[in-house]
Parts: sequence; structure tokens; C-alpha cells
Amino acid sequence: MASELPRWEIIQPDMNFFQPGDIVYDRRYPVTPVLNDLYRRQDDVNVGRSSESNDKTTTDKRLKFSSTVTAKPAAVTSTSVILPTPGSGSSLPRPFDTGMGNNYTQNSCPTFINNFLRNETFISCLPFSLLLQNSMSFFSTTKSLSAISRTLDSACKPIDADCNTLMASFALDLRKDENCAADYRREQPLVVAAYNGLVAYEPLYRAGCARDPEKGNYCFANAITNTSSPTDSYPYYLPLGIPLPGGSQPSCTSCLRETMRIFNEAASDKNQQPLIKTFPGAAQMINVGCGPGFANQTTAQASGSVPTLGIPLTRNFGFVIVVSMLTALLSA
Repeated sequence: MASELPRWEIIQPDMNFFQPGDIVYDRRYPVTPVLNDLYRRQDDVNVGRSSESNDKTTTDKRLKFSSTVTAKPAAVTSTSVILPTPGSGSSLPRPFDTGMGNNYTQNSCPTFINNFLRNETFISCLPFSLLLQNSMSFFSTTKSLSAISRTLDSACKPIDADCNTLMASFALDLRKDENCAADYRREQPLVVAAYNGLVAYEPLYRAGCARDPEKGNYCFANAITNTSSPTDSYPYYLPLGIPLPGGSQPSCTSCLRETMRIFNEAASDKNQQPLIKTFPGAAQMINVGCGPGFANQTTAQASGSVPTLGIPLTRNFGFVIVVSMLTALLSA
């Protein structure tokens, strides 16, 4: 026979001892319930019996539960989470590390993206342009100057011509009909983010790896960790198709001047469509705050319709990451 259930004591605390707002809790060791069979309660239980009789009735007519409980883990289904490749430096941040969602017109699109994310050469390039907006693990490193600097050390190793060629090739293939053309045309957010990140590889490599001539730190690391001027990091998003918000005034430093010089040169390349769209307005805005000619503007506005993310930056860097990565996931 199973052992009796322990009796629960009703403790009436001295309310004069406690003050308003105090939290009162039971410090006694938790009692493990007896798990056996389940019996139906008798209808003739007399709640008015003596305490001894009640104790006996409660024990005899107690509720019992099945003694065998099997816990099964909840099923998790995901077809788009990127798994680290053995030996590929999986401890480093990875693009699209929260998955790609399933809001696609054609199944071939997430398959194509997952395939290039697993490409060994792609992984070795560690593209800053695709980490900047599409990686939660990268976002975590931006909270610390030393952590983001270590990540940039890996991303900023001497540029390999193969990386430029590979990113350009993937960008071209992404827009093919057999891959992501349909989703790119309908401006599926993650597809546009992937394309913009691929074409922005070279200018963001140069800008993200530039160093402060005075302090020797990475310019981007200084900008993203400068809590006194949160808008310092905003110009780095221009090549990704995200315009500089109205009223932004990044610090007029040598780093900002060099970053805008790099983007001005890159915007002369017709393949840098997102940057061609976002750079002129940003240059004008920065010149208002930093003085005429601070950011040279020798490029013309892009013609035609070019998909951009159109996600406004705010003073909270995390907003950019969360919105850009979850928009498509939540709309699935």
C-alpha cells in the first residue's frame, strides 16, 4: 500500500510582524506527492467532522495519480537553421544564425541561401557586410570593445580576391529565376538583406576594417560602442540599403570622413545599387553638421526601382538587428 499523503498545516502568520509590500513564502522542504492510482471522491464526505475524522477520511479517500509519468521532449521542427561546419571556426559570429524562416515563393530560395552560407570559402571570408545586420551572435559582440575588436580581427584579415569574386557570384546567382528571383522581386526582407550584404562586401570590408589614426582601434568598434553618440554607427548601414535617419548627427571624426570617402568611391560602381540610393542624402545631412565638403558627393542618384530594406535606424542598435531578421520570420 502506498504511504499516506502528509497533512498540510495551515499557518496563520502574525500580520503585525509584516509590513506592506513584504513577500511571505513557505520555507519548508517541498513534499513530493504520492503518485499512484486515481480514485473518485466519495459524495458523503462530511466536512463538519472532527479534525481526526477528517484526517482519516482525507487519507482513505485521497486522490491518487498514476505512478508512471513519461516526459517527452517537445518536437522542434526547423528546416532553415544553419548548423556550424566542423573546423570552420564555428565560435565566430555567423550570418542568419537565427534561421531563414519559410515565407518564400519558391523552396529553392532558402535552399540556395543555406548552401552559400555553408560554403567553406564564404565562411573563411567572414563577411562583415552580412554580419552587420543579420547576425544575433555578432550583435552580442558589439556590447564590448574588446569582443567586437576580436571579431573584426578575423573579418579583417588581408582581403582575398576570391572573397570579392565569390560574393559577386552569389549575388548574381541569387537573382536567377531558379533561385530567389521571385522573392527578390517581391522584396522579401531576408532575401533583400542577403543580396545587399553580398554586393556590399567590398566597401564594408574597407570601412569596417579602417582604423582610427589616433587611437589605433577599429573605427567601427569605436562607433558601435560609443554610447554618448549612438548615431556614430549609422553610416555603416548605408551600403545595406538603410538610409540615414533625419536628424542624425554622427561625430565629425576622421573615421567618419574616411568612411564616407570609401562609400563615395563605391557608389560610382553601378553594381552598388543600395549605396547609390542611400549615400547622397546621407552625405548632405552629414555636411550640414560637419561642414561643406566634409563628405564628398560625386555620385548621382540611382535611377529606377532598387529594393532597399527601408528599415529606419533608431538610437537602439538592437532594433536594427531584431527588426531586419524577424520581419520575414514573423510574417511566415
